Amino acid sequence: MLSVDQAQKKILAKIKVLPVKQTSLLECLNQVLAKDILSKIDVPLRNNSSMDGYAIKAQDTKGLPKQGVVLDVIGENQAGSIFKKEIKSGQAVRIMTGSVIPKGANAVVPFEDTDEYMRKNPTKKIPEKVEVYKAIKVNENIRKAAEDTKKGAKILNKNTLLNPAHIGLAASVGIESLPVIRKATIAIISSGNEIIRPPQKIKPGQVYDSNTYSIASQIRQLGATPKIYSIARDTIKNIQMKLDHASKHCDLIISTAGVSKGDYDLFKEVVTMNGKIDFWSIRMKPGKPLMFGMIKKNNTQIPHLGLPGNPVSAMVTFELFARPAILKMMSKSFKTRDNVHAILNSDIINTDNREVYARVRLSNQNNKTYATITGNQGSGILQSMSLADGLVKCPANKKILRKGTKVQVIKL
Repeated sequence: MLSVDQAQKKILAKIKVLPVKQTSLLECLNQVLAKDILSKIDVPLRNNSSMDGYAIKAQDTKGLPKQGVVLDVIGENQAGSIFKKEIKSGQAVRIMTGSVIPKGANAVVPFEDTDEYMRKNPTKKIPEKVEVYKAIKVNENIRKAAEDTKKGAKILNKNTLLNPAHIGLAASVGIESLPVIRKATIAIISSGNEIIRPPQKIKPGQVYDSNTYSIASQIRQLGATPKIYSIARDTIKNIQMKLDHASKHCDLIISTAGVSKGDYDLFKEVVTMNGKIDFWSIRMKPGKPLMFGMIKKNNTQIPHLGLPGNPVSAMVTFELFARPAILKMMSKSFKTRDNVHAILNSDIINTDNREVYARVRLSNQNNKTYATITGNQGSGILQSMSLADGLVKCPANKKILRKGTKVQVIKL
């Protein structure tokens, strides 16, 4: 059996980065930029006001605040419009935030430093005069042209993982779409004659399909798109039909169950018929019966990861094997999750010489972090997975990790 590290390396060696797709800005969040992006324009295009107030000549306020200065108001400049006259000494133009600075003006005095509110007549939009109470410096309250970015300047670097600010920046220079590594589409095929999905009424011998829902949610967390198939029944024909479709429309196929040693565990047989199994079985717990192979379709090969059927085994093996593969496909960092140092609050027993991944909850006491087992660690006990903040690995050659041991917790 392979170790977890060996299996991870074998899988990642077969995974290729997906093609670039020109994508609408609103669909680019958390995707990786495929090339450097240059600004199409200066931002701002022209000098504009950062305040609601009056555009003036700063020298007209020299000597304030000993006494106010009264200026003639010769007009108003609203955002989106251009004031065509030139301001001369002793004059002012009422101006809104974002409006282009009129010719001749070199500063903006905010409304609160004037008698705007006393002079403004409700029946008249613009007062004839305004008194300024405060001295203003040249360029005060003016946003200079191109102070954000210049035309032709690089605004986004290749390989950037796009966040809301990056997307807003692209929009601010008139860009409507970006070249990004496209999202991965991941097939999910749960299998078993006994499996049903909500809201079907359960009967004796049947089991609700939790794997599809947990795995689909894990896929969405990574920014990929799950493609959910109907339950695969335990026949070669039914499994083959689903693999045929998935291999044409998906970048990675994830199946759950059907990869153990039972008479009806048929995925290994069907994958062998359609390609090659690279390995089967991992020296870990939970999650020993894991399969990885490549399905040949026309001139391409589609990776297929067969996860165990037990719900916790499926989630843990997804975390360790599918997660880095999907992230690599989308050119995202696929390093392991952050680790936290903690002190064990209870023993972890290793009974069969495999790497044990124990579910733990983290807590802080007296400035120390503790890791507590979340309950029954059986591979079918999904409740203990739902309570977990992370996983503690007990090495294969370690019989027991005792309470009080300092460990590293893989944060989930």
